[in-house]
Amino acid sequence: MFKSIKEADLGNKKVLMRVGFDVPVDGEGKVLDDTRIKESLPSIKYVLKQRPKELTLIAHLGRPEGKPVENLKLQFVAQHVAKLLDLGDIEETESKIDIDEYRLASGFHMLENIRFNPEEEENDPRFAKRLASLGEIFIFEAFSAAHRRHASTTGIMQHLPTYFGYEFEREIKNLKKILEGPESPFVVVIGGAKTEDKVPVIDNLGHLADKILVGGRTSNLLRKEGKYKDDEKVILHTDGISQQGEAVKASDNPMAALDIGPKTVSEFKRLLTGSETVLVAGPLGKFEEEKFKEGTKEIYEFITDLDAYKLAAGGDTIEALNKFKLYKKFDFVSTGGGAALDFLSTGTLPVLEIKK
Repeated sequence: MFKSIKEADLGNKKVLMRVGFDVPVDGEGKVLDDTRIKESLPSIKYVLKQRPKELTLIAHLGRPEGKPVENLKLQFVAQHVAKLLDLGDIEETESKIDIDEYRLASGFHMLENIRFNPEEEENDPRFAKRLASLGEIFIFEAFSAAHRRHASTTGIMQHLPTYFGYEFEREIKNLKKILEGPESPFVVVIGGAKTEDKVPVIDNLGHLADKILVGGRTSNLLRKEGKYKDDEKVILHTDGISQQGEAVKASDNPMAALDIGPKTVSEFKRLLTGSETVLVAGPLGKFEEEKFKEGTKEIYEFITDLDAYKLAAGGDTIEALNKFKLYKKFDFVSTGGGAALDFLSTGTLPVLEIKK
Protein backbone atom coordinates (compact mmCIF):
# COMPACT_ATOMS: atom_id res chain seq x y z
CA MET A 1 0.00 0.00 0.00
CA PHE A 2 1.13 3.60 -0.52
CA LYS A 3 2.86 5.68 2.14
CA SER A 4 0.96 8.54 3.77
CA ILE A 5 2.22 12.11 3.98
CA LYS A 6 2.16 11.63 7.76
CA GLU A 7 5.04 9.14 7.45
CA ALA A 8 7.37 11.59 5.69
CA ASP A 9 10.19 13.46 7.44
CA LEU A 10 9.72 16.87 5.83
CA GLY A 11 11.65 19.14 8.19
CA ASN A 12 14.35 21.17 6.40
CA LYS A 13 13.79 19.12 3.21
CA LYS A 14 13.12 20.25 -0.35
CA VAL A 15 9.59 19.02 -1.04
CA LEU A 16 7.91 18.65 -4.43
CA MET A 17 4.12 18.32 -4.47
CA ARG A 18 2.05 17.46 -7.53
CA VAL A 19 -1.39 19.05 -7.11
CA GLY A 20 -4.56 18.87 -9.20
CA PHE A 21 -5.32 22.54 -9.85
CA ASP A 22 -6.95 22.07 -13.27
CA VAL A 23 -9.82 24.42 -12.42
CA PRO A 24 -12.12 26.58 -14.56
CA VAL A 25 -10.80 30.13 -15.03
CA ASP A 26 -12.65 32.88 -16.90
CA GLY A 27 -11.24 35.29 -19.48
CA GLU A 28 -10.36 37.83 -16.79
CA GLY A 29 -8.42 35.32 -14.71
CA LYS A 30 -11.04 34.65 -12.07
CA VAL A 31 -11.10 31.10 -10.69
CA LEU A 32 -14.72 30.04 -11.17
CA ASP A 33 -14.63 26.92 -9.01
CA ASP A 34 -11.84 26.36 -6.47
CA THR A 35 -13.03 23.03 -5.06
CA ARG A 36 -9.96 21.11 -6.25
CA ILE A 37 -7.66 23.76 -4.77
CA LYS A 38 -9.41 23.73 -1.40
CA GLU A 39 -9.27 19.93 -1.22
CA SER A 40 -5.44 20.10 -1.40
CA LEU A 41 -5.02 22.83 1.21
CA PRO A 42 -4.81 20.47 4.23
CA SER A 43 -1.79 18.73 2.70
CA ILE A 44 -0.14 22.03 1.70
CA LYS A 45 -0.67 23.45 5.18
CA TYR A 46 0.67 20.27 6.77
CA VAL A 47 3.88 20.44 4.71
CA LEU A 48 4.41 24.13 5.48
CA LYS A 49 3.89 23.43 9.19
CA GLN A 50 6.77 20.93 9.09
CA ARG A 51 9.12 23.78 8.10
CA PRO A 52 10.58 22.37 4.87
CA LYS A 53 13.57 24.02 3.24
CA GLU A 54 11.41 24.54 0.14
CA LEU A 55 7.97 23.56 -1.12
CA THR A 56 7.41 23.56 -4.87
CA LEU A 57 3.96 22.87 -6.31
CA ILE A 58 3.56 21.32 -9.76
CA ALA A 59 0.24 21.64 -11.60
CA HIS A 60 -1.33 21.83 -15.03
CA LEU A 61 -4.26 23.77 -16.48
CA GLY A 62 -6.20 22.67 -19.55
CA ARG A 63 -4.67 21.12 -22.65
CA PRO A 64 -2.04 23.48 -24.10
CA GLU A 65 -0.53 20.65 -26.18
CA GLY A 66 3.08 21.17 -25.17
CA LYS A 67 3.43 24.89 -25.78
CA PRO A 68 2.77 28.10 -23.80
CA VAL A 69 -0.80 29.39 -24.07
CA GLU A 70 -1.45 32.79 -22.49
CA ASN A 71 -4.91 32.04 -21.07
CA LEU A 72 -3.68 28.76 -19.57
CA LYS A 73 -0.92 30.32 -17.47
CA LEU A 74 -1.14 29.53 -13.76
CA GLN A 75 -0.71 33.12 -12.60
CA PHE A 76 -4.29 33.55 -11.44
CA VAL A 77 -4.42 30.08 -9.91
CA ALA A 78 -1.24 30.89 -7.94
CA GLN A 79 -2.77 34.19 -6.82
CA HIS A 80 -5.89 32.34 -5.68
CA VAL A 81 -3.82 29.84 -3.69
CA ALA A 82 -1.90 32.71 -2.06
CA LYS A 83 -5.20 34.39 -1.20
CA LEU A 84 -6.64 31.22 0.38
CA LEU A 85 -3.47 30.86 2.47
CA ASP A 86 -3.42 34.58 3.31
CA LEU A 87 0.08 35.03 1.82
CA GLY A 88 -0.29 38.33 -0.02
CA ASP A 89 1.03 39.12 -3.52
CA ILE A 90 2.91 36.61 -5.64
CA GLU A 91 6.00 37.19 -7.79
CA GLU A 92 6.79 35.68 -11.19
CA THR A 93 10.35 34.40 -11.48
CA GLU A 94 12.37 31.52 -12.94
CA SER A 95 13.16 28.20 -11.32
CA LYS A 96 16.52 26.47 -11.07
CA ILE A 97 15.61 24.31 -14.07
CA ASP A 98 14.68 27.15 -16.46
CA ILE A 99 10.91 26.88 -16.02
CA ASP A 100 8.89 29.95 -15.10
CA GLU A 101 7.41 29.84 -11.62
CA TYR A 102 5.46 31.90 -9.12
CA ARG A 103 6.83 32.70 -5.68
CA LEU A 104 3.98 32.58 -3.16
CA ALA A 105 6.22 33.12 -0.14
CA SER A 106 9.83 32.61 0.87
CA GLY A 107 10.70 29.03 -0.03
CA PHE A 108 7.20 28.37 -1.40
CA HIS A 109 6.80 28.24 -5.19
CA MET A 110 4.51 26.98 -7.95
CA LEU A 111 5.89 26.03 -11.35
CA GLU A 112 4.22 27.39 -14.48
CA ASN A 113 1.72 25.09 -16.22
CA ILE A 114 3.74 21.89 -16.55
CA ARG A 115 1.93 20.97 -19.77
CA PHE A 116 3.57 23.91 -21.54
CA ASN A 117 6.45 21.44 -21.87
CA PRO A 118 5.91 18.69 -24.49
CA GLU A 119 8.13 16.37 -22.41
CA GLU A 120 5.47 16.29 -19.69
CA GLU A 121 2.83 14.25 -21.50
CA GLU A 122 5.54 12.28 -23.32
CA ASN A 123 6.76 11.18 -19.87
CA ASP A 124 10.29 12.03 -20.96
CA PRO A 125 12.64 10.47 -18.38
CA ARG A 126 15.20 13.30 -18.68
CA PHE A 127 12.51 15.90 -18.01
CA ALA A 128 11.24 13.88 -15.05
CA LYS A 129 14.78 13.81 -13.65
CA ARG A 130 15.06 17.60 -14.07
CA LEU A 131 11.83 18.08 -12.15
CA ALA A 132 12.96 15.66 -9.45
CA SER A 133 16.15 17.67 -8.99
CA LEU A 134 14.01 20.37 -7.33
CA GLY A 135 13.17 18.11 -4.40
CA GLU A 136 14.27 15.46 -1.96
CA ILE A 137 10.76 14.16 -1.23
CA PHE A 138 7.74 13.91 -3.54
CA ILE A 139 4.16 14.32 -2.29
CA PHE A 140 1.47 13.22 -4.74
CA GLU A 141 -1.81 15.06 -4.13
CA ALA A 142 -3.24 15.25 -7.67
CA PHE A 143 -5.81 12.47 -7.70
CA SER A 144 -7.34 13.96 -10.85
CA ALA A 145 -4.04 13.21 -12.67
CA ALA A 146 -3.41 9.85 -11.02
CA HIS A 147 -4.40 7.92 -14.16
CA ARG A 148 -1.73 9.68 -16.27
CA ARG A 149 1.77 8.36 -16.90
CA HIS A 150 3.39 11.77 -17.21
CA ALA A 151 6.75 13.18 -16.20
CA SER A 152 5.29 15.03 -13.19
CA THR A 153 3.33 11.99 -11.97
CA THR A 154 4.89 8.55 -12.41
CA GLY A 155 8.08 10.06 -13.87
CA ILE A 156 9.19 11.87 -10.71
CA MET A 157 8.27 8.80 -8.66
CA GLN A 158 11.13 6.94 -10.33
CA HIS A 159 13.61 9.35 -8.69
CA LEU A 160 12.27 10.41 -5.29
CA PRO A 161 10.75 8.77 -2.21
CA THR A 162 7.01 9.27 -2.68
CA TYR A 163 4.20 9.87 -0.21
CA PHE A 164 0.51 10.56 -0.81
CA GLY A 165 -1.49 13.50 0.50
CA TYR A 166 -4.65 13.61 2.59
CA GLU A 167 -6.99 14.15 -0.36
CA PHE A 168 -5.52 11.22 -2.29
CA GLU A 169 -5.98 8.97 0.75
CA ARG A 170 -9.59 10.09 1.13
CA GLU A 171 -10.27 9.40 -2.55
CA ILE A 172 -8.99 5.82 -2.39
CA LYS A 173 -10.82 5.11 0.86
CA ASN A 174 -14.19 6.23 -0.50
CA LEU A 175 -13.84 4.72 -3.96
CA LYS A 176 -12.96 1.37 -2.40
CA LYS A 177 -16.43 1.31 -0.86
CA ILE A 178 -17.78 0.84 -4.36
CA LEU A 179 -14.92 -1.28 -5.68
CA GLU A 180 -15.26 -3.79 -2.85
CA GLY A 181 -18.95 -4.36 -3.46
CA PRO A 182 -21.55 -1.62 -3.96
CA GLU A 183 -25.04 -2.22 -2.63
CA SER A 184 -27.33 -3.17 -5.49
CA PRO A 185 -29.03 -1.81 -7.52
CA PHE A 186 -25.93 0.14 -8.53
CA VAL A 187 -26.56 2.74 -11.26
CA VAL A 188 -23.84 4.74 -13.03
CA VAL A 189 -24.66 8.05 -14.73
CA ILE A 190 -22.00 9.07 -17.27
CA GLY A 191 -21.82 12.26 -19.32
CA GLY A 192 -19.47 15.06 -20.17
CA ALA A 193 -17.57 16.14 -23.26
CA LYS A 194 -14.38 14.07 -22.82
CA THR A 195 -15.28 10.92 -24.70
CA GLU A 196 -11.92 9.38 -25.58
CA ASP A 197 -11.67 7.17 -22.52
CA LYS A 198 -15.34 6.51 -21.76
CA VAL A 199 -15.86 3.30 -23.77
CA PRO A 200 -13.33 1.16 -21.83
CA VAL A 201 -14.68 2.60 -18.59
CA ILE A 202 -18.26 1.73 -19.53
CA ASP A 203 -17.14 -1.75 -20.52
CA ASN A 204 -15.14 -2.26 -17.32
CA LEU A 205 -17.86 -0.92 -15.02
CA GLY A 206 -20.34 -3.29 -16.62
CA HIS A 207 -19.42 -6.06 -14.19
CA LEU A 208 -20.22 -3.82 -11.21
CA ALA A 209 -23.22 -1.77 -12.35
CA ASP A 210 -26.82 -2.84 -12.87
CA LYS A 211 -27.43 0.04 -15.28
CA ILE A 212 -25.23 2.65 -16.98
CA LEU A 213 -27.10 5.77 -18.10
CA VAL A 214 -25.25 7.93 -20.63
CA GLY A 215 -25.90 11.53 -21.64
CA GLY A 216 -23.97 14.56 -22.85
CA ARG A 217 -21.62 14.56 -25.82
CA THR A 218 -20.48 11.08 -24.82
CA SER A 219 -23.95 9.71 -25.54
CA ASN A 220 -24.16 11.67 -28.81
CA LEU A 221 -20.98 10.08 -30.12
CA LEU A 222 -21.78 6.58 -28.92
CA ARG A 223 -25.18 6.72 -30.58
CA LYS A 224 -23.67 8.09 -33.80
CA GLU A 225 -21.18 5.19 -33.82
CA GLY A 226 -23.92 2.66 -33.11
CA LYS A 227 -22.34 1.44 -29.88
CA TYR A 228 -24.37 -0.39 -27.20
CA LYS A 229 -27.55 -0.41 -29.32
CA ASP A 230 -28.20 -4.03 -28.30
CA ASP A 231 -26.86 -3.71 -24.74
CA GLU A 232 -29.70 -3.75 -22.19
CA LYS A 233 -27.40 -2.49 -19.44
CA VAL A 234 -26.13 0.65 -21.21
CA ILE A 235 -28.86 3.24 -21.83
CA LEU A 236 -28.15 6.16 -24.16
CA HIS A 237 -30.29 9.30 -24.49
CA THR A 238 -33.36 8.92 -26.71
CA ASP A 239 -34.15 12.62 -27.14
CA GLY A 240 -32.45 15.94 -26.58
CA ILE A 241 -32.60 19.72 -26.82
CA SER A 242 -31.04 21.23 -29.94
CA GLN A 243 -29.07 24.46 -30.35
CA GLN A 244 -32.36 26.15 -31.28
CA GLY A 245 -33.95 24.95 -28.04
CA GLU A 246 -36.16 22.41 -29.78
CA ALA A 247 -36.77 18.80 -28.75
CA VAL A 248 -35.10 16.36 -31.16
CA LYS A 249 -35.11 12.59 -31.47
CA ALA A 250 -31.68 11.07 -30.94
CA SER A 251 -32.32 8.63 -33.78
CA ASP A 252 -32.87 11.50 -36.24
CA ASN A 253 -29.69 13.45 -35.47
CA PRO A 254 -27.45 11.86 -32.82
CA MET A 255 -25.15 14.91 -32.55
CA ALA A 256 -27.87 17.56 -32.23
CA ALA A 257 -28.52 17.25 -28.49
CA LEU A 258 -26.92 19.83 -26.19
CA ASP A 259 -29.03 18.58 -23.29
CA ILE A 260 -31.02 15.43 -22.65
CA GLY A 261 -34.72 15.77 -23.47
CA PRO A 262 -37.86 15.18 -21.37
CA LYS A 263 -38.30 11.53 -22.44
CA THR A 264 -34.73 10.72 -21.47
CA VAL A 265 -35.14 12.55 -18.15
CA SER A 266 -38.24 10.46 -17.37
CA GLU A 267 -36.53 7.20 -18.40
CA PHE A 268 -33.40 7.95 -16.36
CA LYS A 269 -35.52 8.75 -13.30
CA ARG A 270 -37.39 5.47 -13.68
CA LEU A 271 -34.14 3.52 -13.87
CA LEU A 272 -32.64 5.37 -10.90
CA THR A 273 -35.65 4.76 -8.66
CA GLY A 274 -34.85 2.24 -5.93
CA SER A 275 -31.08 2.47 -6.40
CA GLU A 276 -28.90 1.71 -3.39
CA THR A 277 -25.68 3.09 -4.91
CA VAL A 278 -25.31 5.83 -7.55
CA LEU A 279 -22.15 7.08 -9.24
CA VAL A 280 -22.33 10.30 -11.29
CA ALA A 281 -19.46 11.12 -13.65
CA GLY A 282 -20.09 14.04 -15.95
CA PRO A 283 -22.95 16.45 -16.74
CA LEU A 284 -25.69 15.38 -19.15
CA GLY A 285 -25.59 18.47 -21.33
CA LYS A 286 -23.96 21.85 -21.86
CA PHE A 287 -25.05 22.93 -18.39
CA GLU A 288 -22.90 26.10 -18.45
CA GLU A 289 -25.56 27.67 -20.69
CA GLU A 290 -28.92 28.35 -19.07
CA LYS A 291 -31.04 26.83 -21.82
CA PHE A 292 -29.14 23.52 -21.66
CA LYS A 293 -28.88 23.05 -17.90
CA GLU A 294 -32.27 21.53 -17.07
CA GLY A 295 -31.55 17.88 -17.88
CA THR A 296 -28.43 17.75 -15.71
CA LYS A 297 -30.08 19.75 -12.92
CA GLU A 298 -33.22 17.62 -12.86
CA ILE A 299 -31.36 14.30 -12.78
CA TYR A 300 -28.82 15.48 -10.19
CA GLU A 301 -31.61 16.79 -7.95
CA PHE A 302 -33.51 13.52 -8.33
CA ILE A 303 -30.40 11.56 -7.28
CA THR A 304 -29.88 13.67 -4.15
CA ASP A 305 -33.38 12.71 -2.99
CA LEU A 306 -32.66 8.99 -3.30
CA ASP A 307 -32.03 6.93 -0.17
CA ALA A 308 -28.74 5.66 -1.62
CA TYR A 309 -24.98 6.02 -1.27
CA LYS A 310 -24.27 8.86 -3.72
CA LEU A 311 -20.85 9.44 -5.23
CA ALA A 312 -19.87 12.02 -7.86
CA ALA A 313 -16.61 12.36 -9.78
CA GLY A 314 -14.82 14.83 -12.05
CA GLY A 315 -14.14 18.53 -12.54
CA ASP A 316 -17.17 19.24 -14.75
CA THR A 317 -19.35 17.29 -12.33
CA ILE A 318 -18.06 19.37 -9.42
CA GLU A 319 -18.73 22.57 -11.34
CA ALA A 320 -22.32 21.46 -12.06
CA LEU A 321 -22.94 20.36 -8.46
CA ASN A 322 -21.74 23.73 -7.18
CA LYS A 323 -23.82 25.59 -9.78
CA PHE A 324 -26.95 23.77 -8.63
CA LYS A 325 -25.94 23.91 -4.92
CA LEU A 326 -25.97 20.13 -4.62
CA TYR A 327 -22.32 19.44 -3.72
CA LYS A 328 -22.96 18.77 -0.05
CA LYS A 329 -25.90 16.49 -0.79
CA PHE A 330 -23.62 13.76 -2.15
CA ASP A 331 -21.92 11.36 0.26
CA PHE A 332 -18.58 11.79 -1.50
CA VAL A 333 -17.36 13.93 -4.38
CA SER A 334 -14.14 12.83 -6.08
CA THR A 335 -11.88 15.49 -7.60
CA GLY A 336 -11.00 13.12 -10.46
CA GLY A 337 -13.31 12.00 -13.25
CA GLY A 338 -11.09 9.80 -15.41
CA ALA A 339 -8.97 8.75 -12.42
CA ALA A 340 -12.00 7.73 -10.35
CA LEU A 341 -13.53 5.75 -13.22
CA ASP A 342 -10.21 4.08 -14.02
CA PHE A 343 -9.71 3.08 -10.40
CA LEU A 344 -13.24 1.67 -10.16
CA SER A 345 -12.88 -0.26 -13.39
CA THR A 346 -9.37 -1.66 -12.84
CA GLY A 347 -8.76 -1.51 -9.09
CA THR A 348 -5.51 0.41 -9.49
CA LEU A 349 -3.86 3.52 -10.96
CA PRO A 350 -0.46 4.11 -12.60
CA VAL A 351 0.78 6.15 -9.61
CA LEU A 352 0.09 3.18 -7.33
CA GLU A 353 2.15 0.83 -9.50
CA ILE A 354 5.49 2.60 -9.06
CA LYS A 355 7.75 0.84 -6.59
CA LYS A 356 10.07 3.35 -4.95
